[in-house]
Formats: sequence, C-alpha cells, structure tokens
Amino acid sequence: MGVLQIIIIVFLGLIQVSLGNFDTLSSCELKIQRQCYQVSLLPSNHCFHNNTYKYARLRTGRSKRSQSLTDNYVQELSDSMDTLKYDFQKLEKKLVKEMRHLSKRVLRGARKMEVTVEESRKSGNGQKNSNKRCPNGFTAYDGWPSCYMFSSFNASWYDGRDYCAAFDADLITLNSIKEHNLIAFLLKQNKENREARGWWTSGTFYSKTKQWMWKSEAEIRPFSFIKWAANEPNDEHETDLQCVMMYTLDDHLWRDQICSDKYNFICEKKIE
Repeated sequence: MGVLQIIIIVFLGLIQVSLGNFDTLSSCELKIQRQCYQVSLLPSNHCFHNNTYKYARLRTGRSKRSQSLTDNYVQELSDSMDTLKYDFQKLEKKLVKEMRHLSKRVLRGARKMEVTVEESRKSGNGQKNSNKRCPNGFTAYDGWPSCYMFSSFNASWYDGRDYCAAFDADLITLNSIKEHNLIAFLLKQNKENREARGWWTSGTFYSKTKQWMWKSEAEIRPFSFIKWAANEPNDEHETDLQCVMMYTLDDHLWRDQICSDKYNFICEKKIE
C-alpha cells in the first residue's frame, strides 16, 4: 500500500505539473510503515527546455510557411508585372506604327493640296489648265492639242476606258514619238506617278486585222510608230486578250499585258 500511495501522489503531482499549477502541490507528507516522508515535486528543466524547443520548432515551421506564401505572392505579382510590361510594349509599337502611317497619309494629303493650289495658281497665269474645254482634273499644255488626266488608282483596261468615257475622253493614243516623250516626262516629274507600276493606253491587239491598234470611241487605227520594251510584245497570253501599257520600270516603254490586270491609266481629251 505504501508504494501504491507514492505512485498515486507522484501521478497527481505530475498531472498538476503538466497543467502548470506548480504552487498548488509543491510538497506533501505521508506515513509509510510508521515512518514519515516528505515528497516534493519540482518542475524539470529538461522538460521545460524540450517544450521550449518544440514551441520554437512550431514557430519556425509557421514562419517558413508564411515566408513561402509571401514569396509565391511576390513571384506571381512579378510575373503579372512582366506580362503587363510586355503587353504595353506591344501596344506602344503598334501605336507608333499607326501614327507613322497616319502621318504619311496626312503628309500625302497635304502634298496633294499643295499640287492643287499650285495648279490653280498656274491656271490663273495661263500656264496650265488654261483651256476651259478641258474637264476638271485634266491638264492642258500651251500649244498642245490634247489635255490629259493621270489616274490616282488602278483599274483594268476596260474599266479605265469607261472611266475616261465619263469625261467624254478616251484612253490615251500616242500619235507620235514626241507625244510619247512628253507623257513619259510628265510621269517622271510627279513622285506619285513614279510609284505606279504602269499606265494603260488605248493600244490593243485587234483580232479582226491581227495587228496592234489604237482603239478609241472615234476610231481604230494601226500604230504609226512603236516603243516596245525589250522582248515585247511577248505573246505570253492569248493575243486577243492583250492591251498596251507604259511600264514604269522599263522607262515607260511599251508592254503587252492582259487587259483584265489592274494598273493606272491615262485619259486624253482632244481640244476642239
């Protein structure tokens, strides 16, 4: 019984120590076989240090998890910033490109306006457009029997002919080497005209006579001279589908080309 009492008392003491109530039961007296004993319970430094170590490990673990979450958040934020920066750079490049394109269009429009104003001024001085019988958009030259209009857009040979007809004009007929040289000179002097690939004339292959002819609303007549480029006409396609153009890269010499292809064109109106 004495040993059992000791065990019970020690067990109760341990319970209270584990609950941290050291002051409630610090010592007690017991009598075993007529002998008095005093039992004292003290907290163990060893246990205290172990608990502290476990608590420190717990705090360290939580701190590491918290730091890991923070690092992940910072990394995600950094990735988002990089993505936004990349998207912004793409948008900036696109905006710069659009602004350059717009600037070119504005500059081109301004140049066209300058040309129009200059032509109007010269018209007042009797140098160009002095003949009132030329439609608007056509240019007349002193001492020359025709006025001309150089298109600013591409069209097939057929559509170009119809467009000229709307002004009571025809696709240009080159009646002489002198006229050919004049038109070639005018095309070279204008920057926008120099950028065109080629210019339709009224020349076409006439299947009835099997020869190249100038074809207008007024007449059909054969060439009085030729200014073919090298290896032209080449009869690359069916001959009855061929029309004549002044090709820019061949110094405005003549080429045969399929009539449905789209190029710029020149309208001519005779001055009566």
